[in-house]
Amino acid sequence: MLKVRESNYDLLRIISAFAVIMLHVSGGFLVCNEEGIPTDCSLPVMLINHIVRFAVPCFLMLSGAFLLADERNADYNFFYKKSIRNIGITGAVFFLLYTMYRVAKLVMGVFVLHIDSTDTFLASLFFIFKDLLQGRPSGHLWYLSVLIGLYLVVPFVIRLNADFSGGGVELYGNITLIFLVLASLGYVTSEHKLMWDIGYAFYFLSYFIMGYKIRRWSDSHKDNGKAVLLIVSGFLINTVLAYINYLRGLEGLPVDTAKLWENPFSYGPLAPIEVIAACLVFAGFSVMKTKRDFSGLSGCTFLIYLVHAGVIDVIFILMGDRLFGNSPIEAVVVVIISVIVFVISLLFAEVYGKLKRRFWSRR
Repeated sequence: MLKVRESNYDLLRIISAFAVIMLHVSGGFLVCNEEGIPTDCSLPVMLINHIVRFAVPCFLMLSGAFLLADERNADYNFFYKKSIRNIGITGAVFFLLYTMYRVAKLVMGVFVLHIDSTDTFLASLFFIFKDLLQGRPSGHLWYLSVLIGLYLVVPFVIRLNADFSGGGVELYGNITLIFLVLASLGYVTSEHKLMWDIGYAFYFLSYFIMGYKIRRWSDSHKDNGKAVLLIVSGFLINTVLAYINYLRGLEGLPVDTAKLWENPFSYGPLAPIEVIAACLVFAGFSVMKTKRDFSGLSGCTFLIYLVHAGVIDVIFILMGDRLFGNSPIEAVVVVIISVIVFVISLLFAEVYGKLKRRFWSRR
């Protein structure tokens, strides 16, 4: 029996992949000092940077929506073998590639361009490998480390739900919302050292379960009008948040911090306001009805996510400071660069996918 694609979720994957790129590109134009106060407070760029913050939570909910719905994943042997094949090998490759890239940049800066001091070489090298051990050889790869922790517990969660259901209680029921609230509170009040720490991954397990819950709820609520309303509501919440943070920046207050007590409108993948906005956007796409086929491009989104940060870094190095600080055109530049990064990342993803399939076909 052929697997039926759900085009609405394929579309969400593609939009989320582009949104992550816009998030990281716009972040380069919203430089903050050590206190989290922006040195260039541009409202259009701030709007872009906030509106697209639904992307990572939606990726997590997408994973949970499908992984937890497949009863075969309760089989440890089946699920772990599949996971190693699908994300484990690719993840290890990109962990190594980004570490090598950072080392190469360091060597180039110290011994070739003489931008950095030789006295700091060993210290910088130490921090590169420390980041690797902590699960973030590149900033965006924290997500992959969290996925590893989440994938480890997927079979246990499915089995636990089956045990609860047998006793008349559903683990994926209303307790899901409680988990998400507690995870959000824990996220904004804790420090996180190891991205692959199972405790840190548990924060995001609530998104996994919420994705499954919303997807099942949406089966009886398909309506494009409702979809538009939910998605726009999520965007409006982040629009208001962007304006508030813009005003805070003008007043010399921190805007980019995960500490709730320092900034009640803080943002991050599990900051309270972002949780609400992301769930609304995900619910909107869940009830959306579309018959167009987006499966081809959707299948490349994981690799696009892995590649894009390196592409952005290279572009920013080549750009230097030439386009920064010019507020009237910054938002346009963000969009243009994001499109370029998406296309280049897609090309890399397709090449890598072909190489991987050719390699595995010989195994």
